[in-house]
Amino acid sequence: GEERKEILVKQLEEDSNFLASQGIIDYSVLLGIHEISASGSGEEDPHSIEGIRTSHSKGDWMSESVGQPSIAPKESTTSLWKPCLPGSPSSTMGHKEVPVHRRDAGGMLSSDKRSRYFLGVIDILTPYDTMKILEHRIKGLRWDSKGVSCCPPPMYAERFNKFMRAAFA
Repeated sequence: GEERKEILVKQLEEDSNFLASQGIIDYSVLLGIHEISASGSGEEDPHSIEGIRTSHSKGDWMSESVGQPSIAPKESTTSLWKPCLPGSPSSTMGHKEVPVHRRDAGGMLSSDKRSRYFLGVIDILTPYDTMKILEHRIKGLRWDSKGVSCCPPPMYAERFNKFMRAAFA
């Protein structure tokens, strides 16, 4: 819904502003989609993925080999990692807050509960160094510098945020 969109966009803006402050450009968003049930029967637990344990009785994250069911009791999963919004009563009662984009078995459940989305910022290792500055200036001689793919980090972050805000429905 609209609330989830705003939370995601705000987080992406914070991430891109951090990357800009570090002089990083050329990052992207990768979206993975896991179809839960083709039949729509809803038989799969939306908070678990076979082969991955989301909690352990001691509270640490673990993964097991694919095909091995989790042996963690369901109570521990919900008591240790309770979805909550910042500032809500449950976020201050000893529960670890899980970001909105990771609340459903590490992803985000679709509104029809038939898909799980995994979202992340990738390609965060390109610095805006001397070569990139030269690339921007040379391309700016030929084309409008605001439209050049290689641009200063604050400009890249602004363009990225504008695109992401428009991309989320």
